[in-house]
Amino acid sequence: MNEYQLPKCLQVIGLACIPVNDIPDEHPALARRPVAAAVLTMVDQDDGHRWINTICVSDARKSEIPLPHLLDKTLLPGVVQIASTTDRMTLAMDAMSRRFFVEPALAELCFGETAIDPAAMGDHGFDERTACRRFSIPMPEIGDADIELAWSRSAPAAAEDHALRVATARLMLWAHVEAFRIARPEPFFEIMLALRDWIDASEYLKAALADIGNSRPFRRADSFAHHYRDYRQRLAAGDETARWVSFEDGLFHA
Repeated sequence: MNEYQLPKCLQVIGLACIPVNDIPDEHPALARRPVAAAVLTMVDQDDGHRWINTICVSDARKSEIPLPHLLDKTLLPGVVQIASTTDRMTLAMDAMSRRFFVEPALAELCFGETAIDPAAMGDHGFDERTACRRFSIPMPEIGDADIELAWSRSAPAAAEDHALRVATARLMLWAHVEAFRIARPEPFFEIMLALRDWIDASEYLKAALADIGNSRPFRRADSFAHHYRDYRQRLAAGDETARWVSFEDGLFHA
């Protein structure tokens, strides 16, 4: 059995947007403007552990630098990037409306082929928020109008926290989709266990992402973590018979 490897580095992008009131909702990519973004970067280190870092940027008054330019500086070239198709188009519309700024990394995210939309599985895909609700992933349910009420250029923390929650939930959704797509446990467990360690190492993240840290996917990962580690150790030792546990092995968990 060949051992599956996650991408050496991947980035997940989450947005907080406000409505553009003079454009109808039938054009979702045009009818919203991003005010904050979070980029969650996961890097596979040589020791087998995964390092996670987050950068939140916003159109804050203290910086006076447009959001597309700030976001462009956080994106790494040539890595796997996870973002929804709607958010990519929203970013593209916002960057183009600035007219005289140049953001090559952002343009590659919006129009290149390196980005993955985890909700685009199948011919028509599915609604990201509904899928997260179905998988018990705490994706924020508030809309752009709610972000507009909380948004302040002088105090962007609330919008940045929202973008971070979106990015974290989006990574969890990708872990579910990718694990099913390849019929292997590695994406789910490697992502969940790395996220758990990342959240537990920060008191701020424990509070900001409390519902995510207590969600059903995290509890499932914790319940089967010892089985997963044993499976990975057998694979690393060259055991050709190693396979992931299933209900046929007598492991029945409600």
